[in-house]
Order: sequence, then C-alpha cells, then structure tokens
Amino acid sequence: MTKFWSAGDTVALRGMFRNRVWLAQAVSIVKDDAFETVLSLLPGAQCFYPEGLFRRAKGDHSLGLRWQEANRLDWTLQETYWKHNRFLIFLRPNNYYATFLVWHHQTNEFLGYYVNFQLPYVRSHVGFDSLDLDLDLVIKPNLEWHWKDEDHFNEAIADRGLLPHWITGVEKAKTEVLNQLAAIESPYNSEWLNWLPDAIEPVRLPLSYSRP
Repeated sequence: MTKFWSAGDTVALRGMFRNRVWLAQAVSIVKDDAFETVLSLLPGAQCFYPEGLFRRAKGDHSLGLRWQEANRLDWTLQETYWKHNRFLIFLRPNNYYATFLVWHHQTNEFLGYYVNFQLPYVRSHVGFDSLDLDLDLVIKPNLEWHWKDEDHFNEAIADRGLLPHWITGVEKAKTEVLNQLAAIESPYNSEWLNWLPDAIEPVRLPLSYSRP
C-alpha cells in the first residue's frame, strides 16, 4: 500500500543520478494523494547541491551536468539555503514534468509558472525522487510562454545521455502541458494564486536524505 504524507510534513525533493543524490531540497507537504502531490519550497529551506554548481550555472549548463561525461562524473554535496522566491510544486504520477507556481516571497508578487521536464517522480523513504532532463517552459502570469534550455535538451539527446523512452516521454509531456495551458486547466486556473504558507520557520532535510 502506498504511504501518503500528511500536510505539514517535511520531506526531501531529490534529484537522483546513478543511484546517488545529485541535489536535495527541504520541502513541505501541502497535499499528497493518489492523484496529485503539492509541495512548498520556501526561502530559508535547507538544500544540498553539487559543489561548484552555482559557478557552473553561469556557464553552459544550469545543472552543470554534461551528459557525455556522465559515466565519469563525481561530485560532493554542498549545503546552502533557498533564497528569494517561494514555490508551489505540483507533481502527478507518471508525468514527465513538474509545474511550479512562483512568488517573490517578500512582496508576495506572483511571478508566473515554470514547468520543469523531468523523470516521473518515485516515492522514497524521505520524500520524492526525480531527475531534471534540461528542458523548461517559462509562463508569465498572463499565460504567455516560451521555451527555456532547448539547446541543452537537444545537446543531451546528441550526447546520448537521455534514454529513448525519456525523450518520448518529454515529447508527449510537451503536448500535454500546452493543451492544459490552452484550456486554462489546474494549476493555471487561478485556484492557487492566493495560497500562503502556514510554516514560518525554515525547514531542514530529513537526516537520512542522502541515503538512496
């Protein structure tokens, strides 16, 4: 039987690569059921990223992950904290994407939506695991949109770092997301725009977050 988390629980949202933690973020459960999971990521939340990630983020790859070097890659996790914006993250089973609602935390200004194309999530002993597949969709509050990092996604395909069924999953997901957006389906229908977090204190990752 699937274990569902309770609202208010702190869990780890992890990127997993080669059965190791590539990154981890402390998030809180807003909703978790068989149909949909909603997570909040707030400023001050504890995070771990590969050492040097933020320097590499200014270069060619936002994740610093070159797929042609994947089998030789090694990394050390570095502790940091989430800053500035607050996110609501929507996950659904078997989807090759997660949908983010983004606010500037101090001003409460709604900044828009962000769709991260990724592997379908897997439930873990500490939360939820996936892996970013480079492609993103940036959506303004008025629902105008543009693709982000298409060149990285195409490079990952050329590097043969993405499995064929991952590519197929992303292509199907692109159509699904654009259809949702055109129909103004949830979460694009404003039902969550007035959401505010209950938590005040920054959240920390479960102690066992680094265990596969």
